[in-house]
Amino acid sequence: MIFQYAFHDEARRIVKQSFMNVGGQVLLIAVSLYLNHEVAQYVVYASAFIILISLIAAVYNMNITQRDYVRMSEQYFTVHNRIVDPRHKVFYEDVTQISYVENVLSVQTTDDSHRDDIYTDKMEEADASILIRELENRTGVTVTTLEEEEIKQQNG
Repeated sequence: MIFQYAFHDEARRIVKQSFMNVGGQVLLIAVSLYLNHEVAQYVVYASAFIILISLIAAVYNMNITQRDYVRMSEQYFTVHNRIVDPRHKVFYEDVTQISYVENVLSVQTTDDSHRDDIYTDKMEEADASILIRELENRTGVTVTTLEEEEIKQQNG
């Protein structure tokens, strides 16, 4: 089962910011040419670098809906974090706790030092509810919400 990214607010913000970076660099070069009738070589290189990185970020985030966010197989699931973070494989049998707080589904495994966070606001609402139900079925662990955790802490 595969759950893909939705075009979420963070992706929109990054695309908008990237195009503003490109526009700012073009404006910087244009003003420099207008005022000085030349542009320093280091300004051209720095601007070209910023424009290149900004365009890569914009294209990546504009195509985010084509990427798989969560992949579920028979024995494990993986979560895509970002460009530089590899997918982390989580076996269902290793899951000890799943909590859902403010659009973040936190999956704790037997290795207490590692926790996988799935941001449900980066996916469609229907997909998020299906994912929660599937995780509960495949792991046998009930998803706890913020209110349930607060009650446990008060009683415990």
